Order: sequence, then C-alpha cells, then structure tokens
Amino acid sequence: MDDLKPETIKIVTPHANFRYSYFVTPDEYKGVKKYKGEVLIKTDTKMEIKNSDGTTSTVDAVPYIVSQLEGLLDRWKKALKERYPQRSFTLTKNKTESHLFLGVLKKTT
Repeated sequence: MDDLKPETIKIVTPHANFRYSYFVTPDEYKGVKKYKGEVLIKTDTKMEIKNSDGTTSTVDAVPYIVSQLEGLLDRWKKALKERYPQRSFTLTKNKTESHLFLGVLKKTT
C-alpha cells in the first residue's frame, strides 16, 4: 500500500466537548504516532454549512458529520478494492473500546 494514500477531510464541528484529544502532541502506541480525538456533540445541535454554490444552510450537526465520515470510509474502501481487487478488508476495532478506527483496514485474505 505504499502508493495508496488515504484521503484527508476537514470537519468543522459546532460547539462540542472533548472526552480526550491528541491534537497538539500525538498519542503514541508501539511506535506509531496518531493525532486523534473524541468529540461529544449533543443531538439536535444545528450548524451552518457552505454549499457548493456558495450559499449556506442549517443542518443537524450529528447526522451531517456522520454522513461525511461514512462517505470518507466508503471512498477509502472503494480505493482499496480498486487497488487490491484480490483481497478483502475489514474494519479493525480498538482493543479497549468498541469504536472503529476509520481508514484502518486489516487484510483478511
């Protein structure tokens, strides 16, 4: 996977709380440094987004952000499948929690 690079997206959240974050100094585990965070957003929180035509809209923050992340994951899966059609991939889970690592896919066959 040396020539395949995951897409990077920017997500601006409305006012939110952080359970933990490693944005200034990365979290390091087994020599791998990762910038990460867990953002807690109340349901029914509204946020303004810019549309492709330059106008703005008000959307529910949680479904909008989830759709952005799911779209990112779908594009990453598609890129992996196109690059390695003979392999199948699954999402890996954090060993201590049930959260999925987006963009981290593990070879199964």
